[in-house]
Amino acid sequence: MDWQAWHDEYDDPGSRLTQQLRVVRQRIRRALDACPPGPLRLVNLSGPGP
Repeated sequence: MDWQAWHDEYDDPGSRLTQQLRVVRQRIRRALDACPPGPLRLVNLSGPGP
């Protein structure tokens, strides 16, 4: 798979990947804002995609 070409879709504001990234960032922001004060540990379990 051409990973560079795959990531190029993020440069298009109307692309599916850009829209998905916007939603994911929003959900992460809400979850972090809801956490109690203090240190947090985050783990990224995402894979390379289909």
